[in-house]
Amino acid sequence: MTTKQFNEALRNIRDKNIFEKFFDEYYPQIIKISVYLYHDYRDAQDVAQEIFKYFLTHETNNYVDNPTAWLFALCKYNGQKLFKKEVAVNDNKNYCEPIQQYLSFEMRNALAQLDEEEADIVVLVWFYGYKLGEVAAIVHKSYFAVAKQHERAKKKLKKLLSN
Repeated sequence: MTTKQFNEALRNIRDKNIFEKFFDEYYPQIIKISVYLYHDYRDAQDVAQEIFKYFLTHETNNYVDNPTAWLFALCKYNGQKLFKKEVAVNDNKNYCEPIQQYLSFEMRNALAQLDEEEADIVVLVWFYGYKLGEVAAIVHKSYFAVAKQHERAKKKLKKLLSN
């Protein structure tokens, strides 16, 4: 879904067909983000339920420029509200672990063959939807260092997954 389609769907979320399409598209992403933040699938389901309940009970007239970042913020906020605990994203050093169950066997093996920083960058960009600049802030490196590591990791993964 493009950003424009996302915003249009959000404005008309109470329409049954639009809600179902929106749910089918974004529920898995909300679950992945919430599992990453709270390390528990049941907690992630609770967060997702709160978010979709919010969508159905509140008007959303704001334009969302980055749906992934917005959903991340909703997951973080709703989890903090539900569980009364803070999430320090920068303190989590194992970005791959929370998503292992969602990866194919081949992808898990390929990521395991990357060095830890390259794997973190790939996971944050590909699976959590961060932009390289955001990843640079999370891993405390320059944008150019992260971009170079990302390119190197893509080449390694292409080679590993094509065998």
